[in-house]
Amino acid sequence: MGGANAGGAGAAEDPRRGAAWMALSLAGFTANSLLLKGFADAGGDAWLALAVRSGGGLVVLAVWFAPDLGRCLRHPPLIARGVLGGLSTACFYLSIGPLGAGKATLIGTTWPAFAALAAVFLLGEPLGAGRAAGIALALAGLALLTGTTGAALTAPGLWEAVGLAGAVMAAAVILFIRQLVRTESSATIFGAQCVYGLLLGGPVAAWGWRGLSPADAAMLILATLAAIAGQLAMTEGFRHLSVATGGALQLLTPLAVTAGGVLWFGEAFAPAQAAGAALILAGTFTALRR
Repeated sequence: MGGANAGGAGAAEDPRRGAAWMALSLAGFTANSLLLKGFADAGGDAWLALAVRSGGGLVVLAVWFAPDLGRCLRHPPLIARGVLGGLSTACFYLSIGPLGAGKATLIGTTWPAFAALAAVFLLGEPLGAGRAAGIALALAGLALLTGTTGAALTAPGLWEAVGLAGAVMAAAVILFIRQLVRTESSATIFGAQCVYGLLLGGPVAAWGWRGLSPADAAMLILATLAAIAGQLAMTEGFRHLSVATGGALQLLTPLAVTAGGVLWFGEAFAPAQAAGAALILAGTFTALRR
């Protein structure tokens, strides 16, 4: 990814190039989610997964891109991007085991709707009636998916709340990325998340360390490589696309992850949950399309 070592001085939107990077991001994040589900089902620790992902990312960055990671400790926007990104990833990693790859990813999918709403106030992007309706649909879908409506549906639990917190923080991360690509390289932006992800996950993982079987270690390494590829590709994609366009393309990820969860892990959705998932995807796409 040669662009990851570029200066990133506010490149103009390039839909074709941006879509190509987002396609690579889709493949990486889908593989990451499914491998993490397998790792969690085998008793793997989410904090260890976060630490390995972050440490692996730092190794890749140091070898191929050599970014100035010292800026991640000095530049407030990079610090905010790193801390929020690390916490958001931790929330997803913690929830994917108990919720399943499909449901955890679909809850996380609501981040574009939150990002679009925040972009209205923070980035000056317009909010028309169509976008507002889309956000409302996405939130209604979230209510159905997590079981917050209807007497026959159970109340949301801890892990749904953890997943939703991660989605809100992911929305904030995207807004920081959209601004940082004007002055920072993709490698430095991603490096911020790696630095703070390692600081967050490393101590907790070390405290509860247990040995890994070769199969578990292989899953964790493959998941880490897939996540690194997906994250760098997404960051580069947002260099060429708006928050709305890039977010809409990212909606393909939950479709792929949910299909994989159903096929490989036997994950199932009640009719109301399936309707909620459809509303999330439809509403988020409506909210983000231009």
